[in-house]
Amino acid sequence: MLSHQLRYPLPKLTLALIAGIMFQDIFHLTLEIVSIFVIVLGIVWIITQFKTAITKKIWGHWASLMLVICFGDWCGVLNQPTRHSDHYSHMVPQKNKTLKPIVLQVNTILNPTRYNLRFYANIVQWDSTDVFGKILLNIKTDSLKKPICIDDFIVLFKTLEPIATPKNPHGFDYAQFLKRKGVTHQISTKFDELIIRKPQTQSLLGWSSALKTKVESNIDYFSLTHTTKAFLKAFFLGNRNEIPDNIKTDYKSVGVLHILALSGLHVGILLLLFRLTLKPLLWIKNGKIYRSVIMVGLLWAFAILTGLSPSIVRAVSMFSCFAIADGINRKTSRVNTLSISAFILLVLYPNYIFDAGFQLSYGAVLGILILKPELDKVFKFKSKILEFFNDTLKVSIAAQIGILPLSLYYFHQFSSLFFVANLLVIPSLMLLIWLGLIVLILNLFGVKLPLFDYGFENGLKLMNNYIQLLSSLDDFVFKMITFDQFMLFLSISLLIMVYKFVKQKSFQNLIRVLIFIAIFQVYYFTSYKFNPKSEFVIFHQFKSTVLGFRSGAYLEIHKTDTLTPPFVVDYITGENISEHKIESINPTYRISNNNLLLIDSLGIYKFSSQKFDWVLMQYSPKIHFETMIETLQPRLVIADGSNYKSLINRWKKTCKSKGVKFYDTATSGAFIYPLK
Repeated sequence: MLSHQLRYPLPKLTLALIAGIMFQDIFHLTLEIVSIFVIVLGIVWIITQFKTAITKKIWGHWASLMLVICFGDWCGVLNQPTRHSDHYSHMVPQKNKTLKPIVLQVNTILNPTRYNLRFYANIVQWDSTDVFGKILLNIKTDSLKKPICIDDFIVLFKTLEPIATPKNPHGFDYAQFLKRKGVTHQISTKFDELIIRKPQTQSLLGWSSALKTKVESNIDYFSLTHTTKAFLKAFFLGNRNEIPDNIKTDYKSVGVLHILALSGLHVGILLLLFRLTLKPLLWIKNGKIYRSVIMVGLLWAFAILTGLSPSIVRAVSMFSCFAIADGINRKTSRVNTLSISAFILLVLYPNYIFDAGFQLSYGAVLGILILKPELDKVFKFKSKILEFFNDTLKVSIAAQIGILPLSLYYFHQFSSLFFVANLLVIPSLMLLIWLGLIVLILNLFGVKLPLFDYGFENGLKLMNNYIQLLSSLDDFVFKMITFDQFMLFLSISLLIMVYKFVKQKSFQNLIRVLIFIAIFQVYYFTSYKFNPKSEFVIFHQFKSTVLGFRSGAYLEIHKTDTLTPPFVVDYITGENISEHKIESINPTYRISNNNLLLIDSLGIYKFSSQKFDWVLMQYSPKIHFETMIETLQPRLVIADGSNYKSLINRWKKTCKSKGVKFYDTATSGAFIYPLK
C-alpha cells in the first residue's frame, strides 16, 4: 500500500519539500545561491517537458523532486527573520548596553512558570526606529497587577538578553527551540517597569484570545466541580493548567497525556460528531458539499474559540483538507490529502517540520491511514459492539506504531499499557467530548440540565480512576530509554522495510529488514552498551554543587543531598547509564593526574605542603582570592552555579591578571574532563 500511496505525486513532493527545509537548517545557504539553484532546476524541468515520453518520465521525475527540494530550501531561507536589516537583532548593542525605549506588541500568551508569566511579543520600535522581530517576554508573577492581553502595546526601558543555551550535557536546547519560532532574545522585567497601552483596533488573534478568556471566566461560574471545569477548559479551550498535577502525572505515566492536550485527536472527534449531526443534509441536492462547507466552518470556529493556537490551527487545517476532499467527492488517496495539508503548512511555516507536535500529529494520522487497513484484514468480529472496541484497538495500534520512534526520541519512555488504556479511554474521550460540548453550550446560555452535568462529571471520574489504576502498575512503564537522532532515522527506515516485507514477502525485502536490524544493533552496542568512555563532570546547577564520575555504564554522583536532579536524569538517559549511585561531596579529589580542592562558603584552603592543580569555588566563599591563588598556585579555577555572579566576574578578572585559567559553568556549561 505504501508504494501505491507514493504513486501520487504529492507525498513524494512533500517529502522533497521536507528534505529541502532540513538541508537549509543544516547548511544555511544564502538566498542568492538557493535562488540560482531554483532558476536552473526550473529551466531543466521545463526542458524535460519537451522530451520524449520515456525521457520525460525519468528526467522530469527527478527534475521535479530536485526543484521542490530547492524550493523547500528557499522557503527555509525566507523564513529566517534575522536576514532582514530591520530585524531588531541588528540593533542590539554588543558592549555599551545603554537602556533604550522599546515598544512591544504582545501576540501570544504562553503557559506561566512558577516564577514568571511568559509572552511572545513583536518589537515594533527601538529607540524611535521602526524594527520587527519576536522576543520572549518574562514578567515576575507576583508583580502583575492587571492582565496583559494579546495586541496590547508595552513600552519599557530594558536590555535584550540572548536565550540561554543548555548548560549540561543532553539538556533541552531551549535557545534552538525558540530560534525555530523566530525568537532570538528575551526580556525579563516586572510590572512596575511597564507602560501598557491598549490598541485602537483588535486583530483576529486578539479577538479570538479575548473570546477564549471570556469563555474561561464563564466556565468558572458553572455549578461543576473544580476538576470538571478544568477538563472543560482543557478539551475545548486548550488550557490544561488547572488540571491537578496528580492527574496529569497519571496520564503521563500511562502514555495518554496527549488526551489532556488539545490536539488533532480532539479535532478528529469533533469532525466525526459534525459529520453525524449533519448527515440529514445528504438527503438534499448537493448536500455533501453543503455538509463539507459547514463542517469546515465549524472546525475553524472551534479554532477561533481556542485562541488560534498553532497546534489547533495545524490540526484544523489537516482535517479541513479531508472534509473538503470528501465534500467534492474527490477520488484520491487519503495519504495524498494528508500530504496536501502538510505541503501547504510547510510552505507557509517551514519550521513546523521541527515541531514535535506537528511530527507526532501527522505521524499518528499517517500510521492510521497506512496500517489500519492492513490490520482490518487480520481479524474482525461479527458483533458490532465487539467490533467497535476492536476497531478502536486497531486505530490505537496503528497510531502508536506511527509515532513510536518519535515518542522514544522526544520522551525516552514507553508505556506497554497504552493498548489497555486506549481500549477504553478513546471511546470514553469521544463520549466525553460530545457530552462536554453539550454541557458547555447549555451552561453558557444559562440552561440547567443536571442530567448532562451529572453524566459528564461521573464519566470523567470513571476515566480518571481507570487511568489512576493503570498508572499504579509502574512495572509496565519503561523509562529513561536512550534514543538519539541516528536511532530515530534507523527505526523509521526499519518500520518502512518491515511494512514492505509484510506487503510483499520476498527474500530481497527480508534481507533489507535484517540489514537495518543489524545496523541498529551494531550502532547501539558500539555507541552505548560497550562504550568504555570515562569522564569527570562538574554539572551546572543554580545554588548547588553536583559532581559526576562516569566509568562506562556506571555513574557516581557526588552532592549534598540524595535527590537526583532532572539534568542528571538527562545525562543518564543520553549516555545510557545502567547503574548510578549518590555519594556525599569530599573536600579533595584526585582527577587523573590533577589534584582538585573544593573551597566552600567556610573558605578553608590552608595547606602548607600540598599544591592543587584545580580549585573549585562553591557557595560564594568569602576569601582573599589573590592570596588563595598565590598560596595554592592552581593552574585552573572553576566556578560552578552555586556562586554569586558578581563574585564570579571578580574572580575571572583576577585569574586573567595572574595568568590562571578560569572556567565558569554559567557561561561555558558543565566542565567535562576525560578520565584516562
